[in-house]
Amino acid sequence: MPAPSDLVHQITLGTGTGTVTLVAVNGKRSFNSAFGTGGTNVFDYFISSRDAAEWERGTGHLSDATTLVRDTVLASSNSGSAVNFSSGTKDITNDVPATNQARLDTSQTWSGTNTFSAALNLTSGQITFPASQNASAGANTLDDYEEGTWTPVLTAATAGNLSVAYSTQLATYTKIGRAVFYDLNVLTSSFTYTTAIGLAKVNGLPFTAASAGADGAMDFQGVTKAGYTQFALLPSSTTLFIQACGSAQANATVAITEMPSGGTVFIEGGGWYRV
Repeated sequence: MPAPSDLVHQITLGTGTGTVTLVAVNGKRSFNSAFGTGGTNVFDYFISSRDAAEWERGTGHLSDATTLVRDTVLASSNSGSAVNFSSGTKDITNDVPATNQARLDTSQTWSGTNTFSAALNLTSGQITFPASQNASAGANTLDDYEEGTWTPVLTAATAGNLSVAYSTQLATYTKIGRAVFYDLNVLTSSFTYTTAIGLAKVNGLPFTAASAGADGAMDFQGVTKAGYTQFALLPSSTTLFIQACGSAQANATVAITEMPSGGTVFIEGGGWYRV
């Protein structure tokens, strides 16, 4: 169906439920000039009587330059069926049906649910999501996007007298739907303790990770764990643990006591997890 055309308006004096003979209106465009003839050039039409309570909306085409064929009646004063128009002048126009229209408010904001069947071309290059997620259960629905920063904090399961000062303490995130992508860069200027015990961890992730978190890459300094050569960041809740692995070694999680007191701790890395 072609797009609606501007200022298309003709009249008819015809009657009945059949084809309609179109008459020109001064200052208005004809259906023929807007759409041409032929069964494939289907358009929306509106017919309203000036003299009787008769109206009809439907889709049709021109069989010739001045003959409208009423292909499908979509709504009418005759309970949705073709109207048997009486004598008198009837206006015939083309427009977008109300059910197919979407309205912008004074701030140029869409309201309600709108479906776009063609590609969505955003000339400003931006989509804005609300501050609070409007969650959807639809597998193909993107319901959230957010970018921001978070503060990574080095601590332990039992922090005791752990004291940490930072030269660098930076982290960012990007949330796309259920996936959170994060990075961090931590460098300590002092790192001391005597009573801290338990697993080492980095607190502060911006969203709570699902039970199945994904390991993230890690570059490090200040971790000493004999027999282990590779380390990764493991999200759990809003915490990152340091996961270690090595040849002929079972996976293990780094304890705070494996980050020597008085040394310099450097952790740089990133990854992603689901929420």
